[in-house]
Amino acid sequence: MNSIIVGQTSPFLSGSESGSYDSATREYSFSLTYVVPDFGDVMTHGETKYRGIPEVSRSWTQLEGCLGYELTIKYQGKLEEDPTDVDDYSLDVSFSEEPLQSHPNWQEIKKKYRGQVVDDKVEFQEYIRLPKKLNTQPGSKGFSKNPMYGHTTWMVLKAVVRHSYVSRSRPSLSMIGRIVSRAPGGFDTPDGHDWLVMPPKATRKTGGGGPDSELFNVTVEYLLSPIGGWPETVYETMEGKFSPTEQKEREFNAPRLPDTPLAPKTGWNL
Repeated sequence: MNSIIVGQTSPFLSGSESGSYDSATREYSFSLTYVVPDFGDVMTHGETKYRGIPEVSRSWTQLEGCLGYELTIKYQGKLEEDPTDVDDYSLDVSFSEEPLQSHPNWQEIKKKYRGQVVDDKVEFQEYIRLPKKLNTQPGSKGFSKNPMYGHTTWMVLKAVVRHSYVSRSRPSLSMIGRIVSRAPGGFDTPDGHDWLVMPPKATRKTGGGGPDSELFNVTVEYLLSPIGGWPETVYETMEGKFSPTEQKEREFNAPRLPDTPLAPKTGWNL
């Protein structure tokens, strides 16, 4: 039993902190014991959360000689996750039908298969003379059916990687329009392609807890380039710089229990 010194008027922490962690439920348990001088302190003393864990119960015993109360507060629960520790990555891949004139080998295709553009529309001759190795359907007088006849478009690979996260800082706009060789999230980059950092989308949330309660929901998109990559004469490369995702990864700190003093700065000495 802890003794109380006559004339003491403030609660103090009695003994040391005790606690446990249940790996099955991922719950923490803490028990703190105080000595308080008045019964009014029994229900008001202590924090509603200790090291991020909520209070679940409190009990007390009157000390010998009516010289105060021994108060025990128990805390139990899961550690609240830091919203800034969660990242979501998504990949959206599709094909887009584009005019044949946009193909990187268009000039070679046009020459080889006798193509032409009439009123912005591609046209190919129905029969052309092909090399023997390509002449699988010989027609009259050595001409064959043109394999490109009737084709005016080609399918272009399209892809967008989206990185969504929560941040306590406003999203940077300095990376917009920069070229990066890889997108976040571990997704592959097709040969001959790179990615362009698009303008971020963000929403701002504020709470009543001061500057630390301000949060930003941010989504950054990375747009896959056409074959050959984005032109560096138009867009700046990220060589020697960090993309928004890479910068966030460098600043990442693993979640941990917040530091909480075992005893108040002012109190009694045993």
